[in-house]
Amino acid sequence: AGLQSKLIPPMHFKHKSLSVDSTFLPMEKIGGDYFDYYIHEDGSITFLLCDVLGHGIAAALIASMLKVNFYEQAPKKKDPAELLIELNQKM
Repeated sequence: AGLQSKLIPPMHFKHKSLSVDSTFLPMEKIGGDYFDYYIHEDGSITFLLCDVLGHGIAAALIASMLKVNFYEQAPKKKDPAELLIELNQKM
């Protein structure tokens, strides 16, 4: 649970005129809920919000794999459809 909580970005951030606050309350101690964001060089932001099917360790591991793939692909794919297609293929 401690490791998974480190996968989630800070619960509050500001970027230009955008202020984001979030709360992460998993249904169980660990699971597949995951959200993140990536700020592009031009200042635009890509958000990712997902729920991996299932609960427990397996879902948490898949969520951690998704984080790695998201950070690899988000700088390359600004278009949401292209990003999701690439993430789907990688996963």
